[in-house]
Amino acid sequence: MKNWLLTYITIGLIAVVLLGTAIVLPSNLNHKSVLVTVSSQDMIALAMQSVVHIQAGDPNDEEGNSWQGSGVYIGNNLFMTARHVIKGQTKFKITFENGIEYKADCVYMESASDVGFIHVEGMVLCESLILNTQELRRGDEVYILGNPFGLEFKFSVSKGIVSAVHRDAEGFFGDKLIFQSDAASYPGNSGGPVINELGEVVGILVGGYGNVDNLSLCIPARICQKSLEIFLKIMEMKELI
Repeated sequence: MKNWLLTYITIGLIAVVLLGTAIVLPSNLNHKSVLVTVSSQDMIALAMQSVVHIQAGDPNDEEGNSWQGSGVYIGNNLFMTARHVIKGQTKFKITFENGIEYKADCVYMESASDVGFIHVEGMVLCESLILNTQELRRGDEVYILGNPFGLEFKFSVSKGIVSAVHRDAEGFFGDKLIFQSDAASYPGNSGGPVINELGEVVGILVGGYGNVDNLSLCIPARICQKSLEIFLKIMEMKELI
């Protein structure tokens, strides 16, 4: 009888493991990591908290010398965007999805690529997104976050893949290699982050071609990182002067 009972208990334990039922392990075991699965919807919701709308110049300027764009908070009171979003302006209003606004007038534009940064005073109460500088591959899944056509369709997301890498688009987009995606983008998306399935920034959107909405050109994060390092060195030198 005892042998039969032991057999039933053993079979039951094996069934529990095979069926995937959670088992509480002793608390004194040393676990190195825990895998947590997050849905793409939750990931996008978290990442969007770091995305901003950028108003460059006075929107009431009668001469129309103002425009809108997108950006992303990367920590240390710094926002990353596209160079052409901030070029030619000295005053900016940055707005998060929750309505919090910041005014700024300190910018840096990288001459070798279409990357720019805005620095604001005061404390920014927001989590920053991580830059993933690893090489992208064709077929990688990506999301473009930003503000197509400005405030009218603010804080939107589109999904696609990396269509091509190492595209050469000298001139308006800078002379650094860019990557191409079929995720939809429009005017106003410029400077917005391109993220992967983990919510990491793999690049920023800098433009597209004509009326085509699914041919998006992006600066890879590794180029953004190099531009950031230059900017931070300049900021350090200013503190020493």
